[in-house]
Amino acid sequence: SLCYLLVQYTELGSQEHELDPDRAQAAQQLLFEALLREVQIATAQQPRQKALWELRRDILALCDPGGGSGSGGCDGEAIWQICLDRLREFDSPDALFDLFHGLEIAIAREPGEASSLHASGLFGQFARRCVLAFKAASFEAAVKLFEAFTAYLEEFDRAEVAEAKAEAAVPAAAVAATGNEVA
Repeated sequence: SLCYLLVQYTELGSQEHELDPDRAQAAQQLLFEALLREVQIATAQQPRQKALWELRRDILALCDPGGGSGSGGCDGEAIWQICLDRLREFDSPDALFDLFHGLEIAIAREPGEASSLHASGLFGQFARRCVLAFKAASFEAAVKLFEAFTAYLEEFDRAEVAEAKAEAAVPAAAVAATGNEVA
């Protein structure tokens, strides 16, 4: 998911997105902050991949740190939904090949090139390592990565369903306790 978020981050820096310029800039800043944290963790000795619900929580918190109405025109839920919808588009191992190919193309190698992913920067170096590791992997390893990715999304879906059931149970319990309907 980090590789995908890197691609999303670079797309927000270009014109390849459906957001207006102000929202795109706020979204890119938000993804920058989230990616910075995650890339630093991923490059540590024993990285732990966050669950998607944890990434969602972090993105929403970065967008709205005070728990109010958001900052700088940033709509964390909308940004998260765009990311999640794009993640769901990965429907085969071929989609992973396309992702890593796109990531490789997005890495700027020339010093004057305008890019959100410069080869000498933190994100660019992380992206290069990911691309090289994927290229070195066998086809069977790519299929296993796709299966792990699918399981990762399914885990998020199960957690989302469980959260929705828990939220629905709270008003039902309040109705049962008071005998009145909760608005």
